Amino acid sequence: MPWEIGAVFLTAVFAGFGFAIQQDFGHVKFISLNLVMTVILIIYFLFVRRFHQLAQIHLARCREIESKLGMKQHRLAMEANEKEVEIDGKKFKVPKPRGWTGLKIIPIALIIIFWVSVWRYEIAASFGYQATIP
Repeated sequence: MPWEIGAVFLTAVFAGFGFAIQQDFGHVKFISLNLVMTVILIIYFLFVRRFHQLAQIHLARCREIESKLGMKQHRLAMEANEKEVEIDGKKFKVPKPRGWTGLKIIPIALIIIFWVSVWRYEIAASFGYQATIP
């Protein structure tokens, strides 16, 4: 589910930012648009955090059931996050960053990029330069 939500929210944010940097916006409109994009990214971050917690609850229950049945799929996957596990003579370890980490970093990084662009826009305008956004 986070991927579907991300496809909509992140596409809207990229389209909005692309529109903003190509237009001759005043600083108030540009800041307003960045504020809207920030709200969208925060909502996306909250969705990702919620779905991550739901996935953790689901996996905890799977591990509980597996321990009673003598199975190991989800228990080994959890161990592979921390250390190498061996299955039938093959060693496995989950590389970092993991999917949930990336999903949480994307909106935070975009918010930082957008507000740095606002800051640069304001600095250029305060010195009387034609404010352009890289």
